[in-house]
This record gives sequence, C-alpha cells and structure tokens, in this order.
Amino acid sequence: MIGIDIGGCNLVSVRVSEEEITLFKKPATMGIESLSKEIKPYMEKERVVVTTSLPINLLVSKFEEMRTLTLIIPGPGLNYSKYGFILKGYVNHRGDVVEKIDEEEVRKILEREKFQNVAIASKFSVRNPSLEEEVRKIVREKIGDKRIALSYYVGGLNYPARINTTVINA
Repeated sequence: MIGIDIGGCNLVSVRVSEEEITLFKKPATMGIESLSKEIKPYMEKERVVVTTSLPINLLVSKFEEMRTLTLIIPGPGLNYSKYGFILKGYVNHRGDVVEKIDEEEVRKILEREKFQNVAIASKFSVRNPSLEEEVRKIVREKIGDKRIALSYYVGGLNYPARINTTVINA
C-alpha cells in the first residue's frame, strides 16, 4: 500500500509492505511530478491512498516502537502465521461459523505476550463478524476498548490487505 500526503511544505509518500516501510519525501516546491517519479514503479502493483500527515508521521516515526498483538482467525487453507497469532475458529465464505473461538487460547496469548494494541482479523469477517467480536470481548477484559481494531470495519475480501490495515488502525 502507498499513502500519499500533499502538504504545504512537503510531498510525502510512504510505501508499506510486509517487509518494510519506505519513505519518499520531496519539497512541495518541486511539484507532485518529482514524487510521482519515485513511486511510479510501485503504483501499478499496489493500492494507493491519499492520507493526512498524522498516519504517515505515525508510521514513519513510531513503527518500530509499536507493540501490536495481531490475532488472526483464518480457518483452514493458506498459512497466515507470518501475520500474527493464529487462533482456532473460523467463518466460511458464506458467513457461517464453522468452528467457534477457543476463549482459553485467546486468554493464554494475552497473558503471555507484551503489547499496547490489538488487531483482530478473521478471514470472512466481512460476511459475519461474530468471531472478531467474541475475541474483542475477551481482549476488552484485559485492556479496555480504545486500543483494539477489527478487520471487518475495513471491508473488502482481500484478507492480507485487511490484516495489514487493521494492524495500522490498532
């Protein structure tokens, strides 16, 4: 994903990939074309969003400091373990709950890990968010509600993109 902020002093773009965060910055006096040349190789392959300075500055300055616990509910199929902790339970592509959450599993992870924020992402939560909501209730008992992000608010069926956006939102 590429975020673009066109401000008064600077034109800033941040590329967020699974491996790294890359910052592109040009003085506003150089014009948008100067920034476009740098990000052009990525623009056709990745999602481009227009954003404000706040999320871009947060990503650039605090990314390494953020401790976000990512709880993934993918169900069977592809291995999503690189994104976070895999939880039991899943919703199928029609929105049916096929396997319920193991509440004790969630509580054990919360006790074991150090974190400031929690991102919760269930594969087909845009069809049925009930598993994400169940996990949120458990997490809320420990940290309250302010630092929890759920992927179904993001929308769309692109699960990896939804996971990443939810982590940023957390």
